[in-house]
Amino acid sequence: MAAFGSIGSVLGAPPSALARVLDDPDLIDRLGVARAAVMEGLSEQVQRIRFDLTDFSLQQWVVGLFKGLRRERIHLALLDADRRLIFDEPLAEGSLDRVAGNLRKLVGRAIGLDAGAVVLMHNHPSGDVRPSSEDIAATRRISFLLANIDLALEDHLVVADNAIFSMRQANML
Repeated sequence: MAAFGSIGSVLGAPPSALARVLDDPDLIDRLGVARAAVMEGLSEQVQRIRFDLTDFSLQQWVVGLFKGLRRERIHLALLDADRRLIFDEPLAEGSLDRVAGNLRKLVGRAIGLDAGAVVLMHNHPSGDVRPSSEDIAATRRISFLLANIDLALEDHLVVADNAIFSMRQANML
């Protein structure tokens, strides 16, 4: 705990970081299993509620998806007509400061599951939660394309550390 500051940071730390302070491979493995269990519990909680960023359990789940990642990742969440989570998966992984997603895969998943809305999420390992100009331009392009096939882009969230930036709340969609 002293090396990471909190239990959340311990559970979010990659195995390589844990190995620098722990000399017990079994403990590192058990911490990985504990993280997976915590994320599964959070996932179960958010599947019962509307996708609403004022809900603390949803905030925890979103932040947890990206905890400890050193590269940018895009994560896809699909919502039903009542805006409840029906599916989520990592969509793409990139470098330290850039990631590109596969729009065809996103659309295919959404249509295949008869989703009513899409939430895109990605992290900024730099710690700066503000979306870049590329993030904003890509979001507007994706929103336009989804609208043309009767899918709503509910939100695009940028996550850095424990902060979440909502492009919907910032009127960027």
